[in-house]
Amino acid sequence: MGEEEPYNPFEHRNVRKPTSDFGALAHLLKTSLGSGILAMPMAFKNAGLVLGAFGTIFLGIICTHCIQMLVAEFYFKPGVDVRYYVLALWIPLILMCMFRNLKSLVPFSIIANIFVVICFGITLYYIFRSINSTHTVRLVAPPDRWPLFLSTVIFAIEGIGTVLPIEHEMRHPEHFLGGCCGIIYIAMAIVVGFYGFIGFFGYLEYGDATKGSITLNLPVQDWMAQMVKILIAMAIFFTYALQFYVPINIIWNIIKNRISDKWKMTADLSVRTGLVTLTIVVAILVPNLEPIISLVGAVCFSMLGLFLPALLDTIVRWPYLGRAKWRLVKNCIIIMISLLALVSGTYSSALDIIDMYKIKKK
Repeated sequence: MGEEEPYNPFEHRNVRKPTSDFGALAHLLKTSLGSGILAMPMAFKNAGLVLGAFGTIFLGIICTHCIQMLVAEFYFKPGVDVRYYVLALWIPLILMCMFRNLKSLVPFSIIANIFVVICFGITLYYIFRSINSTHTVRLVAPPDRWPLFLSTVIFAIEGIGTVLPIEHEMRHPEHFLGGCCGIIYIAMAIVVGFYGFIGFFGYLEYGDATKGSITLNLPVQDWMAQMVKILIAMAIFFTYALQFYVPINIIWNIIKNRISDKWKMTADLSVRTGLVTLTIVVAILVPNLEPIISLVGAVCFSMLGLFLPALLDTIVRWPYLGRAKWRLVKNCIIIMISLLALVSGTYSSALDIIDMYKIKKK
C-alpha cells in the first residue's frame, strides 16, 4: 500500500455559488471597516499619539492572529421621528436578506466599502484643511484611559463573526490564509492602516476636543460634513445582509430538519422576514441603542474575537505547545487582554447606560 495523502478539507467542499478572492476581500473589509473608525480619534485621545499608534498596530496584529487561529482550528434631535426612518427600511432590508449565499452579497459589500472610503476622504479633507498644533495632545495618555482605548480599538477593528462563513464559501479557500499574502492578512493590513491613520491625525487635529465620533467635530453647516453621516448610514444599511447571514444560517440549520420539504421554502422566507421584523421592532421601541450596542460589543467581541480563539488554540494543540510552552504563554497574554477589554468595556458601557437614563428622568 502506498503512503496515504494528508486529508485536504478543501477538496470535500461543495459550495453552490462560491465567492471569488476579490469578493471575500470585499466582505472582510466591510466586516471590519465601518462606523467604528470614526471613534478612532477618541481612542487616540485615551491613549496618546505614540501609544495609540503602536497600540493600534499591536491590537490589529492580535485580532488578525486570533482570526487566523480560529480558521485554522475550524479544520480543527426632534424633526421627523427616527422611528419612521427605521420603519421605512423594513421592506428593503427584508428583500436584501433574501439572498442565501455570500456571492450574491458581494455587490452590497463593494458599494458599502465605496461609501466608507468616500467618508474617509471627506473626513481627511477636514482634518488636513486646518491641521495645526495649537490643540493639546499627549504622546502617552494617563494609564487610567488605556482600557477605554483598548476596548474602543477592539470593538472597531474586530469582525470575527463573519470570518468562517466567508472562508467557507470561497472558490479557493486555501487563499484565505495563504501565507503572508493571504486574503485575511491583506484585509487586516488595510483595516489597521485606515484606522490608525484616521485615529492619529484626527486626534492630532482636534486634541482634547475630540468627540466620541469624529463626525461630531465636523462643521454641521457644511454639506460635505452632512454627506459623511448620510453615507455612513447607507454603508451600514448595505452591510445589514452580510451581518444577517451568520445568525440566519445558525437558526435555519437548527430548525430545517424539523420541517417537511414541501414547506421549507415558505419557512425559510418566514424566518428571514421575522428576524428582520424583530430587529426593526427593537430599533423602533428603543431608538437610542448606542450604549446597549457598546455593551454587547464589549462582551461579544472580547470573547468571540480574542478569548475563544486563544482558548481553542490551546485546547486543540495541547500538550504540544512549543518550546518553553511559548504558545501557552502567548495565548495567556491574549486571554488577559480580552478580559481587560471585557471588564473595561462593560464598565464604560454600563456608565453610559446609567447616564442615559438619568438624562431621560430629568
